[in-house]
Amino acid sequence: MDGNFQNSSAFEKRIKRQIIGKPHRFLAIAPLGFEQTLAREIEFCNPQVVGDGKVEFTAKITEAWKAVAYTRVANRIMMHIADFKAENFRDLEKKAAEIPWELYLLDERLHIHVTCKHSRLYHSDAVAERLYKVIEECCLHNCHSGAEGYTTLGTQSLSGSYPLCGDRVQAEDLSQNLYVSLIDDRCTLWLDLAGEELYKRGHERFVNDAPLKETIAAAML
Repeated sequence: MDGNFQNSSAFEKRIKRQIIGKPHRFLAIAPLGFEQTLAREIEFCNPQVVGDGKVEFTAKITEAWKAVAYTRVANRIMMHIADFKAENFRDLEKKAAEIPWELYLLDERLHIHVTCKHSRLYHSDAVAERLYKVIEECCLHNCHSGAEGYTTLGTQSLSGSYPLCGDRVQAEDLSQNLYVSLIDDRCTLWLDLAGEELYKRGHERFVNDAPLKETIAAAML
């Protein structure tokens, strides 16, 4: 049997087993004050309001995509990737390297957004730089080992945008957003399912300046 076919088949099985087949934790971001409105809108996911502008639910990825497609209120819906303690950069890099990034990041540019609060790692740019490095190494390893679908991922680093391997990613390509929060030395990683704020969805006609985002207007209605 051809080696590339074997690699492709094994990769697809990992996707089905680890991403598609099991429930995940998701975080939907609502306009402030409209958390209950969003919870009612996506009640098929059994959501819970967990804070200002935050609604969480646990579901399979197919249900989460339904929420992305049909919600009119959420600004973002993000998938939980990992949660670990990181008191120094060594801990951060070690734990981040254990994440199977090839299952989450495919053929797109990556933007990392870091928030630090009450943590020993307080420099957000330095945290982002370390994570880019770890993900780059993971990408290069999987390029050489033949992981299907993980050949043109690019990142935007502190010095600009570049592909991790494969052909150069064009600026107009879609990007993925990874949100990192470091609070009380606890690192939590969330991957945005849509890549941009949800009020930007669709093909708009007769576009004009408006005082409200579509998500806020929909919530008010």
